[in-house]
Amino acid sequence: MEHIIEYGDQNKNMVWYAKQLGMLPSTFSKCIKKLVEKGLVEKYRASDNKKNVILKLSPLGKREYEQYAKYAYKVWFKDMFDILDKMSPEEIER
Repeated sequence: MEHIIEYGDQNKNMVWYAKQLGMLPSTFSKCIKKLVEKGLVEKYRASDNKKNVILKLSPLGKREYEQYAKYAYKVWFKDMFDILDKMSPEEIER
């Protein structure tokens, strides 16, 4: 979902996302199908090419991702950033 957030305004298609993630398009399509069924991702067909499927996060997908990002920050990064905030630039460079 992070890739869809990052590139969503550029109307990237499913094949592009699959390549970026190092996945086969068929495997990526199966993953996206599950996200669509859960209401997290929306699929659109490009008007110029019906095979060109564009992905966007749904409003629910955006909310879920924001909650996940806050959780990930708290669990994995907050303590590290707190320590770094107490260090001088010289200490960090070492």
